[in-house]
Amino acid sequence: MNDIGKIFRWNRLTIYAIITLAILFPLVRPIGIPIPIGESARTFYELVDNMKPGDIIWVDSAFSLSAAVECVPQLEAISQHALKKGAKVIMLAMSPDGQPFAERALAALIEQGAVYGEDIVYLGFVPGEEPAIAAMMSDLHRAVPRDYRGTPLTDIPITKNVRTGNDIAIVVPVTSNATAPDFWTRQIAPYPNTVLTMASQASLWPRIQPYLPTGQIAAALNGARGAAEYELMIGKPSIAVASMDATSIAYLTFVLFIIVGNLAHWLAPDKKVAAKKDGDKS
Repeated sequence: MNDIGKIFRWNRLTIYAIITLAILFPLVRPIGIPIPIGESARTFYELVDNMKPGDIIWVDSAFSLSAAVECVPQLEAISQHALKKGAKVIMLAMSPDGQPFAERALAALIEQGAVYGEDIVYLGFVPGEEPAIAAMMSDLHRAVPRDYRGTPLTDIPITKNVRTGNDIAIVVPVTSNATAPDFWTRQIAPYPNTVLTMASQASLWPRIQPYLPTGQIAAALNGARGAAEYELMIGKPSIAVASMDATSIAYLTFVLFIIVGNLAHWLAPDKKVAAKKDGDKS
């Protein structure tokens, strides 16, 4: 009983240290806690998985720095899957914060065997949001004449025949912009053969959901959870799966502390003594 009382009197630093270790352990060594695959994530996977060799997928790194922990795993997993299916990836960054992450993803994909210009091309930072999207979908070569290396798009095998939105099979804005679902659905409407999907931080999910039943957005990934589901489906569990393990273990640790704290409070010797004294007085 005395030991239980001591737990109740743990200081904050001890509790913080335990919680920190509980979070760090699954990040270093993922446990693999089961994650049910959601309908939207599965639809997203099937759309990419059904792409034919040579199909074009447009992946836009358009998220803020604060959303990187959720959006970077989405960006990497989708690009890896598309390349595995033989699709051609046109990558760009429509936010300043997204640019370095797009470049990092590009470097990782090339290191894994993707051939620049034949499998993947990077257009660099493209500002302008909705007007820029409208311009690129109308005439890509006129809106962005060169890639980030300065090579004309007409000289790059992937992009030389991609002129308008009609030449793109799937568009994937990986975004944290709250207005992105609205302006993307507007700009994709004139290109009925182009499938619009979306990957976003979790806080943007309520803005995306209304467009899913109508098919205006064919499928979407919801934050780190959606990225983890996608990593599992492509058979490459990585940082998103590890982060879900860490989140689950952290919550379980909180629950355990609440249970133990309550037990310690009610079973502590001084608590029983106080209860006995109250009984004697009555």
